[in-house]
Amino acid sequence: MNPKNLQKNGNEQTDTLEMEEQIQTSSLEGKKNKQEFAKETLGKIEKDIEALPKNGEDIGKIETSLTLNNPTIKNEIKSELGLSDKLNFLDGEIKNIISETKSNINEIVREDDSVTRDFSKNYHHPEYRKQVAGEILEARKSGQDAEAVKQGFYEKTAKEKENFESQEKERSVAEIMKEKDLVIVHAIPLSTLERKSTTENNPILKTGGHQGFKTSVEILSGLSPTISTSIPSPERKGNGLYYPSGVILSEGKILSAQPRDSGSVAHSLYKRISKDLGNQTAIQSKINIDEIIGKSEHYNELTVENPKIAGLFYDISELPPVTKPDLKFLEGLSKEENEDRNKELEKKYFKQQENRQDEEEKRLRVEKYRLYQMKNFSKEINVPLYVFKNESGELKKYKVEFLPREEEDYFENIIVPKANELLTKAGGDKNDLEYKKFIEGDYDNAKRAINKIEKEDYILKEVTAEDIYKSKKDIYQTRKEKK
Repeated sequence: MNPKNLQKNGNEQTDTLEMEEQIQTSSLEGKKNKQEFAKETLGKIEKDIEALPKNGEDIGKIETSLTLNNPTIKNEIKSELGLSDKLNFLDGEIKNIISETKSNINEIVREDDSVTRDFSKNYHHPEYRKQVAGEILEARKSGQDAEAVKQGFYEKTAKEKENFESQEKERSVAEIMKEKDLVIVHAIPLSTLERKSTTENNPILKTGGHQGFKTSVEILSGLSPTISTSIPSPERKGNGLYYPSGVILSEGKILSAQPRDSGSVAHSLYKRISKDLGNQTAIQSKINIDEIIGKSEHYNELTVENPKIAGLFYDISELPPVTKPDLKFLEGLSKEENEDRNKELEKKYFKQQENRQDEEEKRLRVEKYRLYQMKNFSKEINVPLYVFKNESGELKKYKVEFLPREEEDYFENIIVPKANELLTKAGGDKNDLEYKKFIEGDYDNAKRAINKIEKEDYILKEVTAEDIYKSKKDIYQTRKEKK
C-alpha cells in the first residue's frame, strides 16, 4: 500500500500497524508451508527406501559382495542399483530438512507474537496503537531499526499480558464473591425518569438509553459485552449505586477497578477503557478490591469482561436519617446571636424531617410498584431476585420469595389463558368484538385488582455473596431449553 494513499485516508499510522501485523501473520503461514515441505521430503525418503531392491537375486549379490569384502564388486552393485545417487539425494534432502528446521526455530518462537498482537488489539487504546505505528514509520523513514521498535513494543506487550494472566484469582468476580462477601453489580434503570445520559460512554450497549430493562438484561446475557460495574457500599451516597436496580454478576474478569467514577468508554462491544488509565490500555496493572470500597462519596467503578448474570437486584433501603444539628453556644457570639443561630438550625432540621417523611412515603409507594416489576422480570428471565437494604450502616443482602396472591393467580391462570383462547379463535385479530369485549371487561378488571393491592407480599431470606454465586441459574442454558 502506498503511504501517500494512507495519508489521504487519514489512517496512515493505524493502517501501518495493521500492515505490520498482517506481515507477521503471513510469515506464520510461511512456516506452515515449510512444515508441509518437511512432510513431503519425509515422504520421498520413505518411497526411496521402499524402492530399494527386495528380490532374492539382488539381495544375494549384496550378501556375496559383503562376504567377499571386495570393494570393486561393491561399487559395481551400487552402480547397478543406483544406490550412490539415491544416498546422495537423500543426504541432500536431509541437509535441507536440517536447514529448514533451523530456520523454523525463529518462526516457532515468533508464533507467540500472534497471541501478543491479539492481546494488543483486544486491550490497547486505539490511540496507543496509532502512536506505536507512528514510531515504526518514523524509524523506517529515518533509516533506523524499525524492526527493533516493533519488537520492543511486542516485548512490552508480552510482559503486560503475562502480568495480567498471573492475576487470575485477584481479577475473578466469582472469587471476590466467595472470599470477600461482596457483590459486583451492573445498574440498569427501571424507569425513563431514572435514566441518566450515559450513551456517550456506552454507545453500543446503551443500558442508559431507550431500550427497556428486560432488553438490557438480554443483551448482557446474550453477548456478555465488557461493561462498567460497581460494588455497593453502605458508606456511599445511595449505597454507591448508579441506579437502584440492575443485575448481580456471578462471573467475569476485572480489567480495572477505581474508587470513583473512572469515566470508562466503550470502543467496541468487547473493549472498554477507563480514562483513569490514560491513553494506553484497558488493563490496570494491579487490582486491590479492598482499596476501592468506601473511598468516595459516590460509586466506584470496575470494568469487567465476559460477565455472567447471577440474578437481579433492587435496593429497598430507607432514606438516610436527617442529622440532628449541633446546638451549642459559640464563642464570639452574644447570647442572643447564639439563640437565633440555634433556632435557625432547629427550624431547618424540622423542615428536613418533614421532607424526609414525605420522600420516604413516596419511596415506599414506588418500591411497591418496582418490586412488582422486578418480580415479573425475574419470572420472565428466570433468574432469582435479590434486594439490598442498608441496616444501621451495614448493607444486607436478601433473596426475595414472593407469596402467592389470589388476584395474580386468578389473572395468570384464568384470565390470560381465556384471552389467548379468544385471540386464537379470532385468528389473531385483536379487533374481534368478542376478544375486545373480554379485554376491556374481565381482563382490565383483573389487572386493576392486582394494582390495587397495597403491598407486595414477600419473604426476605438473608444471603451471602457466596450463596448468590452458588444459587445462580444458567439463563443461557434456560434460553436454549425454551426454544
